[in-house]
Amino acid sequence: MPRRRWAALILPLVAAFGCGGDDAAPTSEPVSRGAASALSDDCAELFVDFLKEIEPYVAEIDWDQTTVGSIGVVTDELEQSGIELAERSDALGCDDYDPSADAEVYAALLELARAEAPGSVGWLEYVNSLGPEPLGDEMTFDGDCSDALAVVERYVDEYDGMQDVPVRQLRELGDALAGAAELCSPDEASELFQRDDVTAFLSG
Repeated sequence: MPRRRWAALILPLVAAFGCGGDDAAPTSEPVSRGAASALSDDCAELFVDFLKEIEPYVAEIDWDQTTVGSIGVVTDELEQSGIELAERSDALGCDDYDPSADAEVYAALLELARAEAPGSVGWLEYVNSLGPEPLGDEMTFDGDCSDALAVVERYVDEYDGMQDVPVRQLRELGDALAGAAELCSPDEASELFQRDDVTAFLSG
């Protein structure tokens, strides 16, 4: 499985939700760190800048309950901040830190969030829960065609459309859709994705 750079923590939200955004100035300050010594000083301060930028937009969101539709208002800000984070990360060499593969690095990022931008902790925990690959980057469904179809059917029956799906469940739904496309025969996949109720759900 390809390694995900720590700067790509933002990418699942970008892929799932939005585009656009305004530039924001960094707010770098010296960072006091304990376990966060797993990161270099420059990379720790870079990540703190990023968390402080997004904190006003993510602090009031209940990441266990919020839906795709209700989160759209913050996605522009998250995307632009994520793009800037990735660019600055490349320049500083912070891509060597991989929280998806190194628990110490993730713990350091979480410690920084709690100390410097506590309103961003829920967001960080949510994004990390999505797994080591951004949504849609790689098919990771654990099952066969019939299992994938059953998961998709459950979502179509339970929700009127994608906008009503809780963001916490996007990984499961996205993997099931990818599984249906890749594990099912062309006829089975075509039958699923051409159904009126499925197309209405995916566009809703």
